[in-house]
Amino acid sequence: STASTGHSDAWRPRFLTDGHTPYIMDTARGAKTQAFIRLGAAPPALTIDLEHPQDVSRIHLHAVDQSAMVPQAHFSDFGMPRHLVIEGALNSDFSDARLLLEVHRDSAIDAGPIMMWRFPETRCRYVRITAPTPKPNLRLPPVHRGSLARSIPADLLPLDDDSPIFRIGFAEIELFSNGTNAARGKTVSIANLPAKIWGQPSALTDGSNLYGEILPLRQWMHQLARRHELEKERPRVEAAIARQLARQKTNLQRMYRITALLTLVIAAGLILFRLIHLHRMQTIKKRIAADLHDELGANLHAIGLFSELAKMELAEAGNAPLEQNLDEIRNLSETTAAATRCISRMLDAEGNHENLVQEMQHTADRFLADLRHKASFPSEETLQQLPPRKRIDLYLFYKECLTNIIRHSGASEVKTALTLSDRRLTLSVSDNGIGLNGRVPHSLKRRAQLMHAKLKTDSSQNGTEIILKLRAKRRLSRKAKGREVQYQ
Repeated sequence: STASTGHSDAWRPRFLTDGHTPYIMDTARGAKTQAFIRLGAAPPALTIDLEHPQDVSRIHLHAVDQSAMVPQAHFSDFGMPRHLVIEGALNSDFSDARLLLEVHRDSAIDAGPIMMWRFPETRCRYVRITAPTPKPNLRLPPVHRGSLARSIPADLLPLDDDSPIFRIGFAEIELFSNGTNAARGKTVSIANLPAKIWGQPSALTDGSNLYGEILPLRQWMHQLARRHELEKERPRVEAAIARQLARQKTNLQRMYRITALLTLVIAAGLILFRLIHLHRMQTIKKRIAADLHDELGANLHAIGLFSELAKMELAEAGNAPLEQNLDEIRNLSETTAAATRCISRMLDAEGNHENLVQEMQHTADRFLADLRHKASFPSEETLQQLPPRKRIDLYLFYKECLTNIIRHSGASEVKTALTLSDRRLTLSVSDNGIGLNGRVPHSLKRRAQLMHAKLKTDSSQNGTEIILKLRAKRRLSRKAKGREVQYQ
């Protein structure tokens, strides 16, 4: 470092090789307390009452904590007297005082964050620390005074003249008896008052400094060694973490790709399954249509042929009533064959299976040929929004309504209305027949249940109205191309 001018002497390059280690005991745990400082014109005296006689052999003096900087911005001897006398006694008046230690310091290098001295083991209850020699005041540059004022009151800073003062201050005082700090939590008294005081005397024996709890020396050194080891391991840990993060990022990208691939595979599988299912359904429908057309149609045709042969033979025999019955059998077989062909075409149709409006018109024309009939249907493009199954069920329900009308109502007029509103489709079939007398045909109930629709009937002297309300799974748009179909 070349920092010398404008900074404290504690930062001069020569201190890099002075053999002094500026470690501070920063445990970062426990309660924090401020150091105690006394400034006055009379020699200071600090007395510690150990409460009972003990054998003391070592003393630790913790220097005033000036800042959280390492190295400290100022000398570690701030508050440490140049001449220090430590005495022990069994009596409070120190009439039996014994000298434990006397220290003379010649320079700031003789002081540090923690001053430790051993002396012969001495039994005492009271320990007194005095500074008999005043310390000349030092003139500090403004930059030094401003930095020091951030942690020490201005009235305790060195004056700008050379007048001698007695300044004594410590962050903690430890007296050891059999390896234990006997001064921890003990009472400290001050002599030669009045004087300027900063902090409380109890801070000298509370076991804490500006940074927190003061540790036993062995534990502190062990933690410093452990910190040195961890600092050496830190680059390796950071490199390992970086490698793990890179590996995790790579694995995450692979998972994204695999997830996307699986999603595509699942989607393709579902589409393929749907296509296979539709193909299978088409095959089944074609087989049913073929069976109806080939088997049932052939049988009905055979019945018609047999009735024709029987009719010819009966005509030769002159049995007119029986011949009339055979005509009815022939007509019925033809009607059944036509219905079979209709169902066969419906099952065999492609796309949406059938043109619903056209099929309903064709069925009404065929069933209601002798009746007056008015009908109103939405456009075929609108009805194409319904699923194929719903369209077939709706057609078969309508066909069953017409069948019941021509069989049982005796009506002369029929009205059909198919309306659309959002997700609801309503089919209304009314006639001017004899009515249902509150009964609903079982065939209509069954067909409505298969469609999951609501069925309602309204009978009166003027006829019967059958109302079917069907709810679609999605909204049906009425803006589809095509106009509504009305005819009579």
